[in-house]
Amino acid sequence: EMRTVRPRGDIDEALLAIAEPLCVKLDLPGLTHKSDVQGVRLGLDLDGARAAITDLRSRFPEASLTVMPTFPQGFELLVGITWDDIFGSAVVVGRGGIWAEVERDTTVVVPPATTEELASAVSRLRCAPMISGGRGQPPLDSQALVDLLQSMCGLAARSERLSVDLNPVILYEHGLAVADFAVVELTGAGSFAPGSSGAAPC
Repeated sequence: EMRTVRPRGDIDEALLAIAEPLCVKLDLPGLTHKSDVQGVRLGLDLDGARAAITDLRSRFPEASLTVMPTFPQGFELLVGITWDDIFGSAVVVGRGGIWAEVERDTTVVVPPATTEELASAVSRLRCAPMISGGRGQPPLDSQALVDLLQSMCGLAARSERLSVDLNPVILYEHGLAVADFAVVELTGAGSFAPGSSGAAPC
């Protein structure tokens, strides 16, 4: 469940429609890293969400705001589709969250790909032991991750020149959640058409 409210729109209905703890975040085209500007607020009750909204609207009056549940903590990954003029569409998986660009732990798969190839790609990540249950930790749901990668391969094969960014994908012992996403269509040489963004449990 999620609701996006445009600038100056009444957000009370959205707040009351979503179960606590609440998440409030900016929905502003061109803003790549919401966390850098404190644009994502997590674990809020109703009063805390209203205070966060007041602050965000004072700093970003032209931004829409999205209200959704706060997902439980889990292991954060990124999954995406990227376009290369030589190789075409490729699916990317790797360590996600706010440190994704710092850690640079990713691998690329060119579709079509079998489930075995996708599982092998996940196993090549440096963070793979954190997924498989290293150091006595319970293993996470790697099959759910492979299923998501398979779906992304299908999307990449059907939709050329598409950029998709799912980050973070929160992986649990059972299942996963896509906490934020962005979709952009490459319309010509180096130019992108505005896409969409949001979040969804899986």
